[in-house]
Order: sequence, then C-alpha cells, then structure tokens
Amino acid sequence: MLNISGYKKLQRIFILSLIILVGNGLFAQEILHGHLVSWYLKGPQEDWNQRDFNDYYNWQEEVYHSMAKKMSGDPQLVRRQKTIMNGNKITTEIWNYGSISSPGNRTTDIIWEKLGYGYEFGPLIVAEVEVPKGSHRDVYMKRDEQGNPITNADGDTLYGAWVITDGLVSLDGEVSPDGKDRWGFDPLAWNDDFTVPYADPVSDRMPNSNDRDQDGDGRPDGWPAGWYNENLKTYVWPGALRQGSTNADLEVLCVVDDRNNKEFEYYPFSDDLSRKGLGIEVECRYYQWANPLAEDIIFLVYKVTNKSDQDLHNVTFGMWGDPHIGGPSNYIDDLSFFDRGINMVYAWDADGLSDVVGRYPGYFGYKFLESPGDPHDGIDNDEDGLVDESRENGILKKMMWVSTVCLIPVMKERMMVCPRPVTHLISGNPANPISNGPTWMNRT
Repeated sequence: MLNISGYKKLQRIFILSLIILVGNGLFAQEILHGHLVSWYLKGPQEDWNQRDFNDYYNWQEEVYHSMAKKMSGDPQLVRRQKTIMNGNKITTEIWNYGSISSPGNRTTDIIWEKLGYGYEFGPLIVAEVEVPKGSHRDVYMKRDEQGNPITNADGDTLYGAWVITDGLVSLDGEVSPDGKDRWGFDPLAWNDDFTVPYADPVSDRMPNSNDRDQDGDGRPDGWPAGWYNENLKTYVWPGALRQGSTNADLEVLCVVDDRNNKEFEYYPFSDDLSRKGLGIEVECRYYQWANPLAEDIIFLVYKVTNKSDQDLHNVTFGMWGDPHIGGPSNYIDDLSFFDRGINMVYAWDADGLSDVVGRYPGYFGYKFLESPGDPHDGIDNDEDGLVDESRENGILKKMMWVSTVCLIPVMKERMMVCPRPVTHLISGNPANPISNGPTWMNRT
C-alpha cells in the first residue's frame, strides 16, 4: 500500500491494487424487517442465504432512498448505478460508487473460466486530519517523534483522527450508528461547475463505451445527454486521451467524491460546511482488451484529486479486496500471499476445489503497476531503474503520476488480478515521500 506524507492539493492517477481491511460494526436496538439494526450494520456475511441478502439489500435501498431525499437539493450527485464488464474472458459487475462485484452476487462476481473469484473489491482513501478534542471516540492527541504533544501557534494542543473513505458494502462499510446514513463515496453526475457530465441522473445504468441505443432516442442507453457533440452531430465517449475515443475494447467510467462521509468533525470546504469527508474526488476508469495478451486482465485507473481548501497529510490510497477463489461457496480455505519480487498480491484455494465439481480454480492476483514513489529515500521504489523519482527532478518533469492496477491470469488455469494500492494526491508542487507495497489480510 502506498503512503504519502504531506499531501498538498494535488492530482494523481493510480492504476491500482488491492488491500483487505476489516470494518467495525455499530450497534442499535431498533428492529427492521425482523432484524436488529445491528444485524444490518455488520454487513453481508459469507454464510447468509439468499433471503438474508434480499433483506439486507431491501434495507440498504431504504437507506439510499432516505439519503436521496436529504440530498435532493444537490443535483451534482447521481443515483447508484451498475454495469457489467464482459469485454474479454473476465465478466464482472461494476458499481458507480467504486465497488467491483457485491456481496451475494453469484453470477457476475469476477467470473473467469466459468468460476467466480470476487466477493467485493473497491478503492479506499485514508488520511490524517485535525479534529476537535473529544469529537469522536477515535480522536487522539497528536505527538511528535519524541512523544511530545504537538501544539499550534497559539499553544493549543492539536488532536487528530484517521478518516477512511470507501464505497464498500462488505463488513458494514461505513454506516451511521442509527443505520440511516452511509458514510463513503457517492457517485457524481456533474463536475463542480456543471459543465462536464459524468452520468445520466435518470438511468439505472452506469455508462460504458459499448452502450447501445435500445430505446431509439438516438443516445446510447446509460450515457448522459451532455455527451452529445454539436460539431459531430452525434454522442461521443469522453475518452481519457481524447473525446470520442477509447483505446480499449470496453471501457467503464464513473466519478465519485466523499462529501457525505460525515463521521468526523472535519470540514474540508470553508465555504460549504454541509460537505465533509476528506474533500477527495476520484475518477475511475476500467479497461478490458480482448487481445490474447490481455484477455484475462482488467486494468483499473484511478485519478485522485484533493478538491478541498486544505492540504492533506499522511494520505494512503489503496484497495480493499475479498476474494472467493472458485466461487462464493468455496471461500473458507482461501489463502493469499504478497510476492515483493513481482509486486503482486495473489490468492488461491488451498485444496484446489471450486463450486463446480471437476473444475479447478486458478490464482487471483492484484498487481500494482505504477504510482508515485518516495523522492527522498535513495531507493528505486518501483524498480524501474530510476532512484528518487519525482515529478520535479527532471526524470518525469511535467508528467502526471500514474499508478496502475490489473487482474491477470497466468496460464490457462491461473488467474491473477493486478491491482495494488497507490496513495496520495497532491496538487501543485509534489515533492512528497510515498512508500509502495500492497497489504493483503486474510478474512477472519
């Protein structure tokens, strides 16, 4: 996982990797649809039956519906949407709040060679911020390297907290104690000044480059009306390199931010106290190629921007991942390992069995391809032959940092996914240390 200290307002691109973290359950006593709120707040469990998943998602829809009413005055946000990526040998569900697959999904759960490999995966961002003393149970006194309390210019002791933003459903994600609000990434329909559309607010479908016009209105279903090009007299895909083009056989796009992550008393925007979170915006692009060299891979590209008024310090950007190698009923004996030599996290099934008798599962891997490194440690962090690599030292001058993730199978009966965490977003003058290395924790 990449850690970045001294994160100024900077934009970075990450092509990602995975980590597994464990969320905390929150408890309440109200009963909804036959279950205590604490049952819902623990999040989906691997051993649930289909009725349990249905109850959970019905409750979740009620939460989102309630939140939608509260957010109805914010036209920048869009409803939760999904699409299916099947541009090569991998088929998976993609959600516009950042998650890949979802708990209870047994048909598009990162399918490769007719077996499922993923319960849920998704990006997360963690940063240390200053908050009022006693404003949250996780608030702590900030101390220097010698253990002395840190004070501001007025001599007041500073207190901090680690804020985590993600879009996950698993392990309860981040939910308010009463279960009525979800704290995390929300999908955006527009940019800040409403000049660039990202999604169609009235559609249930997340846009992808291969969408077709099935309702005969002249616009690919799932695309926003604002993607119409007056000069070309047609709708065009907003490619990362240029409008109207994608260099992949299938591309999916969404943009999220964390304005509704209201767990902590931290206000990233001085002119809008209704927005909390870290003030982070993430552009997510997913790519598939059908070429035999890449037919077993999904590339994930994350462009992360600090949109707030304040610099962020000690920022980490990574991926949470929960594999089920060989299918959702065969997760209990899954193992994982991080191979630092090839910079890949991978998982496999211990006994080589799957949900389908006679079909042997492969390996599922996440590989981090590229991101910022530490420009001050005298080390070639990404082992590309460049020591103390930075955006300002002439090695990559005037280039935007890119970090990359992908899903890859190695041989016909092995599956590897290449994602790994990349961290830090800086805007402006980025000479910041970043440490590489994914973290993968087995589910307990």
